[in-house]
Amino acid sequence: MQILKFKLLLCLSLFILSAQASPEKWETTVVEHANYSISFPGTPSPNFQQVETELGTLDLNMLILDGSAIGDVNYLYLVNVTTYPSDRIDSDNEETVEDFFIGIIEGASTNVDGELLSEEVITYKGYPGREIKVEYYLEDSEVALIQMRIYLVKNTTYMLQCMSPIDNPGNKSVKKFMKSFKLLD
Repeated sequence: MQILKFKLLLCLSLFILSAQASPEKWETTVVEHANYSISFPGTPSPNFQQVETELGTLDLNMLILDGSAIGDVNYLYLVNVTTYPSDRIDSDNEETVEDFFIGIIEGASTNVDGELLSEEVITYKGYPGREIKVEYYLEDSEVALIQMRIYLVKNTTYMLQCMSPIDNPGNKSVKKFMKSFKLLD
């Protein structure tokens, strides 16, 4: 009986120590110039790119966290904020919103040579959005899942992305990341 109690106590102690050894260190990042905040399981790196499009030069303002570099279950966390010309793209213009999302979703799938698995119409504070899942093959033939939420707020898109193993979709870190997004006003 003493040995059983000792083994149980040892197992319980190891469980408690392992839980304390890898605490989740989520950090909220506030990006005032883009009017949002979001939480990452570490410190994201800013990335800025300009791309030429039929709408003109667009600025891609990103925050990126390589999950694999911090031992996270997910490979990547990313936020991309892009502002479009207001005379061409606006969330109040119902005639162009659907075509806008079709283009964004097709681009998200084809840019990674992935397969669109699902698309859901969502909203955030009354603004239109989409939630999509794209199956994607990594360089080593491993299959990954890209989960995205895209919100169109006036003429600005907020694109949240998380890439995770295909066998662990919608894990608690993905949900926490997606739910942490907030507009500042």
